[in-house]
Amino acid sequence: ATKLRISYDDDLDRTLGIVRDFLAQHELVMNDPAPTVFVSELGPSWIEISVWPSALVENWWALTICLPQDLLNLLRREGIQMPYAQHEVRLRPMDVDSDQK
Repeated sequence: ATKLRISYDDDLDRTLGIVRDFLAQHELVMNDPAPTVFVSELGPSWIEISVWPSALVENWWALTICLPQDLLNLLRREGIQMPYAQHEVRLRPMDVDSDQK
């Protein structure tokens, strides 16, 4: 499976449709059985999409190698954000005169 992460700000249904349409046209992906594309995780700053295509045995390795980069390029062309892991850090001022040193 290939996993993609998109921003919560992006249109999930549009993204799923773009990925499914791309897979339907990919020369190494079998249409029967159809590829499985679904939301697999709601992360702290992203939505994770899993992509499970089917391929002939002789095409599997080539598909495994090219698919992540092909999907990355596709999402970039479509303006879909692939966010980095983020953590919010808040600093509170300390009272230097307090007994909690």
